[in-house]
Amino acid sequence: MLPAGCGFAAGFRGLLTAAIFALAACPALAAAPASAAAPRAQLITVDLRFLEAGTAEIPGAGVRAFQDSLPAEAGTERIDIHWHASPPGVPPGTVLLLECLQGHSPSVRNRTVSIPSATEGHVHSVIEIPPDDIRKDGRIRQWRVSLVWRGRILDRRASRNWEG
Repeated sequence: MLPAGCGFAAGFRGLLTAAIFALAACPALAAAPASAAAPRAQLITVDLRFLEAGTAEIPGAGVRAFQDSLPAEAGTERIDIHWHASPPGVPPGTVLLLECLQGHSPSVRNRTVSIPSATEGHVHSVIEIPPDDIRKDGRIRQWRVSLVWRGRILDRRASRNWEG
């Protein structure tokens, strides 16, 4: 150990103190910006299609035939979502959120698709609304799709008539 009066120890302490003050004065040197680590993703297209249940079995006929007695809301609503995750991609836990208003319901319904693994590049995701939900709540009138990671909206797209 060097004696307290030694010039080397005093100079070293002075240099260390100056380095600490320099880091405190310049936060850009101390830590990387928070926005650098955030994933980037973009919704490209959202296609809403109604798949009609236009065929049903007729007992004893052994063939499938068209029936006219099906209600207009018998079928499945399918939402095809095409999106792109720029490098380094989106991490696991990213959620695709569909908010929609249906014909017979005044409240917004939420449906989610979790992205289970890290994803990069072009992605095609599908959300389907089953016939029972369509019979109960009606077909989709308005919709909004969001890509969310840790509560942060990465991108959002809505139908032209979406209010809000």
